[in-house]
Amino acid sequence: MDRFVIEGGKRLEGEIEVYGAKNAILPMMAGSILAKGKTIIHNVPDISDVSIFLGILEHLGADCIYDKETKKLELDTTNINKTDVPYELVCQIRASFLVSAPLLARLGRAKISFPGGCSLGTRNIDFHIKGFKMFSADVNGEGGYIILRADRLRGADIYLDYPTHTGTENIMMAGVLAEGKTIIENCAMEPEIVDFAKFLRKMGAKIGGEGTGTITIDGVDSLKPCEYWPIPDRIETGTFIMAGAIANGGVFVKNAIYEHLKGPIAKLRDMGISIEKKDSGILVVGQDRLTSTNVITGP
Repeated sequence: MDRFVIEGGKRLEGEIEVYGAKNAILPMMAGSILAKGKTIIHNVPDISDVSIFLGILEHLGADCIYDKETKKLELDTTNINKTDVPYELVCQIRASFLVSAPLLARLGRAKISFPGGCSLGTRNIDFHIKGFKMFSADVNGEGGYIILRADRLRGADIYLDYPTHTGTENIMMAGVLAEGKTIIENCAMEPEIVDFAKFLRKMGAKIGGEGTGTITIDGVDSLKPCEYWPIPDRIETGTFIMAGAIANGGVFVKNAIYEHLKGPIAKLRDMGISIEKKDSGILVVGQDRLTSTNVITGP
């Protein structure tokens, strides 16, 4: 059995750099399907989710190169010729369903296994399915798979029952190549959504409103591949900040974005921890004794 053995009692000191946000990179990997050619994404972490998603893209016909030293990912989707994603790939990662929209938008068809082989029911996947139907796609369930078909998606006004992260991203990808205007209301507003919109815009998408509750998209006929540096991972950033604070350390988290962690930083300051916003990151200096505080999580 694998295990971690931690010997504490030591002050953490030094500088550490944050990798790109996984929750922005995975939809960008899916978004590369929207355009023929080579898309390059930088500062990609060497983690299992990225490796599994690469396996999905390679199954579809993409040529993928990941350099573990430079953390550069090259995705050439020119020769994608499959539109099916089998259960053995889907079951490994929840984000696998993100390939459904770009396959449908570019190739007119997608066949993707339900996690666990389930039928259509009251699952989070329903947000995606309802969205595809609003785009005038044919949606059917058969033998544990969802099958999507459309000659050309048509723009739609879509109100999400819940501001789902992956649901917003899938609908964004469907909308960028749909005919006409798409409006997504009650959409997700996290920094990763904002960054994904910037990525799509660099590919040539006409999209706006990211970071608010309403995203508007004017569909285009085609997109082009791009090169992109995603935002740093705010969960990883928060972990390093907490570690420095708990261990009474002096830790500089390089490339971290202060504005993405205002809530946790405010609480840490209430506890007596020194946190400074720098031009290239965040400096955390712990204290010998911390003050207690109350924390209420958001919805």
